[in-house]
Formats: sequence, C-alpha cells, structure tokens
Amino acid sequence: MCNSSNGVIELRRLFTGGVAREDGKLASRESICESIRDIVEAEDNNYPLSDTQLTNKLTHSGVKIARRTVTQYRERAGISQAKLSNATAPEGARGKRSLVHLLYDFFSFMISSRR
Repeated sequence: MCNSSNGVIELRRLFTGGVAREDGKLASRESICESIRDIVEAEDNNYPLSDTQLTNKLTHSGVKIARRTVTQYRERAGISQAKLSNATAPEGARGKRSLVHLLYDFFSFMISSRR
C-alpha cells in the first residue's frame, strides 16, 4: 500500500504486468486485451473463435501466452465466450461450428506440439 494525495493505492496497481513476446520484449495486459478485442471483432459471428483459437492467433503474432491467460484477459475485457456467442448462431451453424472448431483445435494442437 502506498499513501498519495488521492488516497491509498495498492502497489500492484502501479505495475501493469505482461506476457513475454518471441522477440524478448513484454506485451502489456492492455495491449493483449486490445489484440483479443480486435481478433474477436474481425471474426465471423456465425463461427466465433474459442480461447484455444485466440491463443493460437496470438502465438502466431509473437505473443507467448497460455489459453487460461487468454480466458482471464478475455473475461477482464468483457468479451463473451465463444460458447455463449454460438447460442445466437443460426440453427444450422451450431452443430457444424462445434465439429469444425474441434477439428481446428485438434490440428492446431498437433501442429504446435511438433515445433
């Protein structure tokens, strides 16, 4: 805790934290949340991306991040889960979406585990 003219501030509020990038630099939480928001805004609403797919996209852009961290940042940014977004998808797209995304997640995992 730190006393200031604005009252007491937790010290952890002064540090933004972040995630390591492939180039060795840090990406801040805010920049990662912004990236997640950009990816979600660009996605097809009928086939929303899972947290695993968001993780893969961020990894390909150079941000080393775990899926559960993406989940935390997505929730913190107020972005709904793909499962909840899928509830508004057209009737025919619901079943196909889950199969397509399961296959995508499987092959993405297989490809990334070989590196």
